[in-house]
Amino acid sequence: MARFNSDAALGVDTEFGRGSTPQDRFLGDAGNTPNPCLAPLLRAPFSAEVAAHRETLNARRRDVIAGGRSAP
Repeated sequence: MARFNSDAALGVDTEFGRGSTPQDRFLGDAGNTPNPCLAPLLRAPFSAEVAAHRETLNARRRDVIAGGRSAP
């Protein structure tokens, strides 16, 4: 987290390159500078959200239940 916060303060994501393209910057938070895609993580609790298609998740769940084999 220390490296991420240091990168956020500098506005450069050395690990994943977030904010390095015009599209990234357009989709980011324009009020966040110097990089609209990065902000320091200062307060817990920290969490992440993952958006995925329900059918894809259900298919993967069925595969796990079937021990890696496709299940009907």
